[in-house]
Amino acid sequence: QNILLLFSFLLVSGLSAQDLEFSSTPVVVSEIRANDFEGIGYATINNTGTTDRNLTWERNVIEKSDEWQSAVCDNTQCYGPTVNTADFQLQVDSMGTMNVYVYPNMTEGAATIEVIVTDRDDSSVSLSNIYYFNSEPSSTINIDRTQVKVYPNPSNGLFSVKAGKQLAT
Repeated sequence: QNILLLFSFLLVSGLSAQDLEFSSTPVVVSEIRANDFEGIGYATINNTGTTDRNLTWERNVIEKSDEWQSAVCDNTQCYGPTVNTADFQLQVDSMGTMNVYVYPNMTEGAATIEVIVTDRDDSSVSLSNIYYFNSEPSSTINIDRTQVKVYPNPSNGLFSVKAGKQLAT
């Protein structure tokens, strides 16, 4: 049953953002010191589809040291700590900046920030990226969807799931 739920999640998440992808995910930035002016998590978002995309990004601060601030830069401009969402466009077969900046403000600390990008014309097209600053992703195993095989297809109700890593115990 767990494998079926995992497969359903992989299938849905794979279809929802099939024409959009982040260049690197997650983004991990280490060794940001209190006296650093900023730390930058670099990423791009790519439109591999056949239509221009009208997109909205939303910043979700998962955790952040009290004095730290963050900013998001998309392919049109940078937005300071008070802006948590903005619209932008991404042309066919192009990529745009999707960087997250943190400002330590003379304080040791860490931050984990998620950026969610959604197509304004088709809300089923959505993806997210997590930016870790002075922290690391959990030990959860990320599975490459291209390595997951489900067969036979079509099925009479029984099917097998094969992946490069163990899916469940």
